[in-house]
Amino acid sequence: MSAYIEIVSTHVKTRFELDAFDLWAIGEFTRENIESWLKRGNCRFEVGVYRCEDFHTVCGDMDIPWATEESRHSYQRRIN
Repeated sequence: MSAYIEIVSTHVKTRFELDAFDLWAIGEFTRENIESWLKRGNCRFEVGVYRCEDFHTVCGDMDIPWATEESRHSYQRRIN
């Protein structure tokens, strides 16, 4: 199963694959749980340093979209 998260922060835009431990730590795959997981620092992204502004994440057929179109466009500018 493919699982990843794309993050827009104050200073960086990044994407990384979520592994089995990440998914276990997140629990139910909801926006609230992922935000909580990011704030706890249970991932390779240091929210305390980079200040996550928004994210998009996918796990199998579940897709949690960007909270704002501005974030989606900002992330897409990073990869284009």
